[in-house]
Amino acid sequence: ICVAQAIGRGEAHDGYLGAGLRIGARATLPTILALIALGFATPALLSTPESAAAARDYIWVRTLSIPMLFPLMALREAFYGRGDTTTPLRAIIAANGVNIVFNWLCVEVLHWGVRGVAFTTVMAVALQLVWLARVQRPRGFGLRDVTPAHTRELLTIGLPFATQKLLETGAFAGIAAMIAHTGDTSAAAHQVGLQLLLLGNLPSVALGEAVSLVAGRLAGAGELQRAREAASFALRLGVGWASSVALVAALLAPLVGPRLVPGDDEIVLV
Repeated sequence: ICVAQAIGRGEAHDGYLGAGLRIGARATLPTILALIALGFATPALLSTPESAAAARDYIWVRTLSIPMLFPLMALREAFYGRGDTTTPLRAIIAANGVNIVFNWLCVEVLHWGVRGVAFTTVMAVALQLVWLARVQRPRGFGLRDVTPAHTRELLTIGLPFATQKLLETGAFAGIAAMIAHTGDTSAAAHQVGLQLLLLGNLPSVALGEAVSLVAGRLAGAGELQRAREAASFALRLGVGWASSVALVAALLAPLVGPRLVPGDDEIVLV
């Protein structure tokens, strides 16, 4: 958003990427420590020792991706802010290809279980980071262009947004933890249903990213009314899409469930 607003104002914007990279570097260690602590807390959150051990292993392996995840997000948002959505898309497509192949290898061939799934995700994050960094390298990473104003503006916009995401993720995690205490079947059913709904709502996420960039550029150029109109249009479109996804999911659940989890009638019923 900061990059898009700076472009709308006709100002240099590389310093925002540098500020984002520095903030991410400072946030890496606290995030890793929090995830390690969460891994130790899994026995209190889940209903069986087996599920707790699986969750702990997954969390601890995924922790390896944290030093790469912050710079990846900063780079990706910088590309988005410049209006380049193609380069991150190519990186994500390549990472998904790696994810599919190595998930099969780690789970079906090497029998690494959840550790293999987590390790594959770490590899996918690394591939995206390398891809975007190589494309960004010729124009630099903005580390020498950072000023206190860049950092302040980034934190002013980013902290409320991060707090919102933390609350949303915390709510989902809290609900999942409560459901997990009722048994592994309920937890599995919750995850299947949640992932399907998230898949259906991906267009809404893309719409949110797009309107943030458009409205940001318009606001940076001083065209506040057009920015509000863009946001209003996106809101109506997003509500309509989300309502359609909810209706279709409710109608098709009895038909899709047995095909997604064949041979486990209990999970399908839940």
